[in-house]
Amino acid sequence: MRSQYRKNDSLWWWTFERARHNLFVSDMVVAELSDARYPHRDTALAFIEDIPVLAITEPMVALAKVFADRKVMPKPISGDALHVAVATVENCKYVLHGM
Repeated sequence: MRSQYRKNDSLWWWTFERARHNLFVSDMVVAELSDARYPHRDTALAFIEDIPVLAITEPMVALAKVFADRKVMPKPISGDALHVAVATVENCKYVLHGM
């Protein structure tokens, strides 16, 4: 039930709030969604097809390592730590979690 609620809430945001924000995804997000094992891959990729893609840089990786080493974010750094590091380096106000 909670999963369906989160999906509906996320779809609502993408439908009604998306236009009010400047959206970006990292190339890591594109890679995650492109994986053949990702559920609803085609739908997820369609949602982001017009969103600018941010390249992962060395400062982002270094910051993700700091987050993980100091236990601010869980390891591995290629997970949430890198997502938050990208948002931090790019000065994003919000980080959205996928469906």
